[in-house]
This record gives sequence, C-alpha cells and structure tokens, in this order.
Amino acid sequence: MGDVAPQSPFHQLKFKYKSVLTLLEQEGAQLMNLHMVSGKLYLKALTRSAQSRDKIWTQIKAVDSKYSDLLADLTVSNVR
Repeated sequence: MGDVAPQSPFHQLKFKYKSVLTLLEQEGAQLMNLHMVSGKLYLKALTRSAQSRDKIWTQIKAVDSKYSDLLADLTVSNVR
C-alpha cells in the first residue's frame, strides 16, 4: 500500500466535509473556527443571510445526515 502515513482525525473530517468548506467560501461566509473538540470537527462561521446558512446546513446533511462527528455553529451576520 506504500508509505502513506495515516491522517489525523482532523484531516480526515476536514476531507469528509470538504464540500461544506467549499460552499462556505462560495457563499461568502466567514470561517471563524475550525478545530477538533472531543473527537468532533468544530466549525464556526458567520453567514451573510439565513438563506446562505440554510444552504450550508443542507450540504452538511447531504454529506452525513446525522453529522455526529461535526459541531457546526452557523450564525447569520447582521453586518452588510
């Protein structure tokens, strides 16, 4: 299988939720935190609108409907 080092849980979860992270960027959301908490990926972001926030939640559920390995804190920013 080669000399591929096993990836850390952080990198595994970051890869798993890559489409969510890409959508955050596409939606112009501001990523505030991305780190591990108690074995889960903690993601905190400010979104530009409720519609954008809902779109990101839909993508999270598309990746994993239970998202038991993710703690997501998505807040709509009042700043325009």
